[in-house]
Amino acid sequence: MPARLFSNARRIALASILLAAAMVYLVRWQERAEVTLILGAGPAGSEAFGLAQAVADVVQTHHPRIRILVVPTQGSAQNAELMRTGGLDLATIQAEVGTPSAARLIAPLFSNALHLLVREGSGIRSPGDMRGKTVAVPLSGSAGFGSFWSVASHYGMDEAALTALPMSLEAATWAMRSGAVDALFLSRPPGSSAARRVIGAGNAYMVPVEQAAAIRLDRPALEVGMVPRGSYRGDPPIPPTDLTTAMVPILLMGREDLAPSLVREITEVLFERRRELMERSPLAGFILSPERSTVYLPVHEGAQRYYDREGPSFLQENAEVIALLLSIGLLGISSVLRMKEQARRRRLEGYNGEILALYGKVKESYDPGAIGSKREEMLQVLVRVLDDAEEGKVTEEGFQVFSLTWQAVYGALRDRLLLGPLPPPSSTRPDTSGLDEDAPPETPLNTPSPARNPDPSQGDQT
Repeated sequence: MPARLFSNARRIALASILLAAAMVYLVRWQERAEVTLILGAGPAGSEAFGLAQAVADVVQTHHPRIRILVVPTQGSAQNAELMRTGGLDLATIQAEVGTPSAARLIAPLFSNALHLLVREGSGIRSPGDMRGKTVAVPLSGSAGFGSFWSVASHYGMDEAALTALPMSLEAATWAMRSGAVDALFLSRPPGSSAARRVIGAGNAYMVPVEQAAAIRLDRPALEVGMVPRGSYRGDPPIPPTDLTTAMVPILLMGREDLAPSLVREITEVLFERRRELMERSPLAGFILSPERSTVYLPVHEGAQRYYDREGPSFLQENAEVIALLLSIGLLGISSVLRMKEQARRRRLEGYNGEILALYGKVKESYDPGAIGSKREEMLQVLVRVLDDAEEGKVTEEGFQVFSLTWQAVYGALRDRLLLGPLPPPSSTRPDTSGLDEDAPPETPLNTPSPARNPDPSQGDQT
């Protein structure tokens, strides 16, 4: 019976264990399940697209379950919009482009330098000289288009002060070579093949943006950097000196709801498989962790787990506090359990007391009605104990003790009915007045012995 009473508790415990095991299995299964992520990386053939493809290849080499599909887009502005609408899982986005609230930083990849390439004989020696000139600029709505007007407006120019012609890179390159424009504005990393193609024609050179630090006051997402001497040709060097310019970090962003385990594995590839990445794209050598950059954006949880891998864990940092809390908690739990155990014990002691009290009321009398009534009360006590056992208010061991007591008393009442009335106790003593109090009691030693045979001739017959 006790096993049946406590079977509900066992079933609940078993169900809890099975549920926990199922949750662990589900997490492990999700960590091993194959997944495809879509990465928007700008125009095909761009430096960002090439690095993104390198990341996709190396990630799949070391984490075969993760497949990253790199797709061409119009640039950072479109990438940000596609991430906002859920069209992309990952994207390369320039830091000065507003990032969607659902996007989180994984890592700064590299920085684009703002290139102002001018045609020989244009008379342009600084960005301020673009006034009244015709300039090929990136397509309207792109991040490069916004960067151009950041520079132009700093030098006091608007659309009326110059002719800005938005066009593709291919068209802008042709326009420069043909003399259709005076200058070309690019946002590309130093040493970019796109800038090299324009400068390599021999009729263009790069103008520095010497007020880059001042421009950054209004555009804090920009950085001050330089294009090193000889970036586009070594002899004679182009540019002939290190040229100051503004730099725009290119960021790898991920959707906030991406599984942290996935993002952690991608981040691990960025930093621990650097050589393999650099073999595919030299720009991989410029990948930074967020704390080493000037980018201040929320970091994805999965990436942060990787960055925190060598630091002390939360448990390590708070070991003493956690130990104290655990001690207090265990002490409290122990006290509660002890109080509950005492309450159970007192409850059973009360039930045992009721049973014994019922027996005490009828053990010296023979009243079948009273005994039947007390047996009925015992059955009611038993029902209450069974209810308490189902609710966990009594322990299994306590129930066993109560069961023995109850069975013994119930059996005693049954036997009392079977034995019938007890003989009344005697009120008189036996009459001993006729006896000589001094005479010794008759015992076998006081009775006369049988006479022996006086005839010696008979001898001893024994």
